Amino acid sequence: MSANQVSKGHPPEKNRQFVYAHLSLAKDVLLVVAKAVWSLIYVSVFMLANVLYSAGMGLARLIAIRMHNQEPAAQSKSYRLIGTIIAVASGCYILYSVRLFFGGTTGTYPLHIAVLIALYTFILFGIHVRGAVRLRNSPSLEAKALRAISLSSTLLCFSLTQTALMSAANESNIAFASALSGVFYGALACLLGLRIIKDSFTYN
Repeated sequence: MSANQVSKGHPPEKNRQFVYAHLSLAKDVLLVVAKAVWSLIYVSVFMLANVLYSAGMGLARLIAIRMHNQEPAAQSKSYRLIGTIIAVASGCYILYSVRLFFGGTTGTYPLHIAVLIALYTFILFGIHVRGAVRLRNSPSLEAKALRAISLSSTLLCFSLTQTALMSAANESNIAFASALSGVFYGALACLLGLRIIKDSFTYN
C-alpha cells in the first residue's frame, strides 16, 4: 500500500478521535501518578512494573496523537515506533512476570483497593471497547494505533486486577498465578506490537 493511501479521515471523525485520544492520555498520566504513589508507599516492585508499562503506553499514545498532522510517510514511521514501544514494554513485563516463578512477591492489597482496581479495569475495558467500535471503520494509522494501545493497556490491567483480588482474598500461590497471567497477557500485547511493526512496512 502506498503512502498516499493512508487516509487522514473526515474532519468530524478526526476531531472526535483527537478529543478521545487526549482524554485517554490524561487518564494515562493520572494512572501513572496513582500507581507511582502506591509503589512508593508500599514499596511494591510489582506496582512499579505496572507504572513503567503504563508510562510506556502513555508515550505511545502521545506519539499517536502527534500523528494527527503528520504526512503519510511520517505516520508510518510513528506507527512502527508505537508497535516497537508496545512490543518492548510487553517483553519487559513478561521478563518481570517470569521472575515471580522463582520466589518474587507481588505485595498485598486491602480489599477496598482491590475492588477499586477491578472496577477501574472493567470501566476501562468498556471505554476501550466503545472507542474501538467508534474507530472501527477508520482506515487511518492513527486510529489503528490508538486501538492497539488501548487493547494492550487493558490486557495488562486484567493481570493487575487478578493479582489485587487474589491478594485481598488471601489466596495462596498469588505470585505463581500473577506470573502466569503476566506472561499470558504480556505475550498477547507483545504479539500485538510485533504485528503493528510488520503492518507498518506495508504503508511505506
